[in-house]
This record gives sequence, C-alpha cells and structure tokens, in this order.
Amino acid sequence: MTRFVFNPTQILPFLVNHIRRGYSFGGDSRQTMLLISNSVLAIAVSTDYDLTHFNTLYKLLASRVVDARARGDSELTRELALGVMEHSHQFMSALFKVGSLANVLNVMELYAPVFRRACPESNEELVNLPRRLTAMEIQLKYYAALDVLQSVITHRPMFFRYDLELLSHQEEMFIKLGNGPGLGWLYGISDRLMIALARINTLFEDFGNCVDPEVVQELEEEIAACEPIIYTSAEMDPTLNIGRIMVQEAWRLAANIYLYMALCGADSADARVVKIQKNGMKLLRSIKPRRNPDSFVVLPILVVSPLHCSPHVILPSQFGVATASPAGQSTLLSRLSGVSECSKPGTVGNDILRMLSDIWVRTVERPAVWSDLRTACLRITGM
Repeated sequence: MTRFVFNPTQILPFLVNHIRRGYSFGGDSRQTMLLISNSVLAIAVSTDYDLTHFNTLYKLLASRVVDARARGDSELTRELALGVMEHSHQFMSALFKVGSLANVLNVMELYAPVFRRACPESNEELVNLPRRLTAMEIQLKYYAALDVLQSVITHRPMFFRYDLELLSHQEEMFIKLGNGPGLGWLYGISDRLMIALARINTLFEDFGNCVDPEVVQELEEEIAACEPIIYTSAEMDPTLNIGRIMVQEAWRLAANIYLYMALCGADSADARVVKIQKNGMKLLRSIKPRRNPDSFVVLPILVVSPLHCSPHVILPSQFGVATASPAGQSTLLSRLSGVSECSKPGTVGNDILRMLSDIWVRTVERPAVWSDLRTACLRITGM
C-alpha cells in the first residue's frame, strides 16, 4: 500500500467503512471489489503488469456509468448515483497509475454528471468543496479533489465550479488542523491547500491574471498557513517521515508558483518565481532518491520544474546557476525517471515527463509562462 498511498495509516477507517458498505450492496459489489483487489495486486508487483482484471473492471464500471447517465433526472436518484460512484475512487486511482492523462480526463468527464447527482446540493447550488473533503463519502471527495488537481496540472477548467465557504466550525477545525477525514493521506496535499488551489482555479477562470493585489496577498497568507503535518509514532521510519514533509512542502511551493504565474502573470524569470524554484530544487536534493517520496512529488514537480529558465536567461547570481541550467533539468528528469510509472509510456507519469520536455524545448531562448503548460498538455494528450 505504501507504493501508492502517501500515508497508509490514515486510510484504515476509510477502508473498513468502504468494505462494510461494499458487502452490504450484495454480490455485484463483492465481484467489483475482487476485481479491484486483483487489479491493484497486479499493478503493485511491477510495471510489466497484466491488465486483464483491470480492463474487465474498466468495462464493468464504465457500463454502469453509461446506464446511469441514460436515466432521466427522476430515475437517477442520489442513492443510485452514490452506488454508481461507489468504487470510482479506486478505479480512477488505479487508472492514474496505468492509464494516460487523456484516459483519466475522459473517465472524469464520463463520471461528471453522476458525481454531481450524488452530491447533496440541489441543482441550483454549487457543490461545497470543504464539505465534500470532510465528509465520509470517499468516492465523492476523491473526484472533487482530482478535479481541482487536474485543472492545476493541465491548465484546463475544472469540471465543476465549487462553493469554497466553510459551513461549520467543525469543518473549519478539520481543515485548518489537518486532522479531518480528508485526502491528505493519498497525495500528500492538505485539504486547506486543496481549497486554496480551487480558489486560484476559479479566479484564474474568471479573471485570468487581472486579480486584485489584495486577493493575491490573501492567497499568499493562506498558502503560508498550510504548514506540513508531521506524523509521529514509535514505528515511523524517520527517513520516510522526512520524505513526507518534503512532499507537503513541494505542494506548498507549487501552489505559490501557480499563484504568481497564473494569477499575477509572472514568467519563470520573475524574482518571486526564481526564489521559490530554487527552494524547490534545494528541497529535492535534500532527500535521497527513493520511490516514497519521489512518486508523490511528480505532480507538484510539473508545476515547479517548467520554471527552470533557459541558460540564456540571465538571473541575479544569488539565485544560483544550477536552477537555470540544463543540469537542473537533468536532475529532475533523472529523479522522475526513477519512478516506475514515469518510465512506462502511456501512463500519467510518462505524460508528465513528456510535457516537461516539451516545455523545456520550446523555452530554450525565453522564460516559461503559464500558457506553456496548456500548450504542452494539448500537444501530449490532445486535450
């Protein structure tokens, strides 16, 4: 489980609840759970995996979604939609490992209307993201979180607009303290930072880089408040714990770069961006290469690493030569290539590597800008 989950100990309550729910749904659900188990086992063994079970799972779940979408509004009740979404998080999480980025986006689009029907908000309301992240329906929180992240790494709009208001004191405490039933255990990004990213996504869709400086300052303060959570226990591997702190910090750096390059229109030669990127490279070099944490920094690295300026761009000496040279790019490529998913063509990880290479090739003689990410995504995924 440590191969695919950032902090496995946090997932146990969700697993117990999900297994109980699965068995309560009867034979079809148990069959699906068995397919998921066999698929994950095959994927976890090596990258030379047999996808027979996964392909069967794919066809089974996709057919259920298609059937649900064919029903009218009155027929597709919330309970039915929740049932169709039941195993979607496990399916999409596995697809994120073995499928391409285009595969993931297409499946998210397929599930989109069913997800919306499964949420408790009326058609006239926006889905409340903090409530989704702190509620127990893991399949809904996973979809919403992945929606936020896909927008960040592809420069595409989110599939849904979200209400970002905290509706209760309990939700606020869960999110600010980082000890609620959110998704920090999966990718290493806190719910609080996820909400900040969703806010940037929304502002960027609405205003581009013409955002009030006061709003930018508020977001800077919110990102700064997303301190890494330190997990402690007698059995905890200290090296693993340091790696987890690094992943959380990488996400925070990525959020700052997204803020400056998207909402402020900064390019990769901007002093604020260069400073953050330099800190990111220092952070990466502070931890020896190993699957955990490297597999969990693939997504934030996509945001941080295009900001490697061309060697033709002259930066103040205090920012360092390494971050502005091909050597820095080589360090990142070498690090990511050590993650098995990144080295296998046709996977999200490999698509991200190709997007990075595409950006670097096109920005040899100029600083990178945020729209370069959209171009790279279109060229590599067609979406």
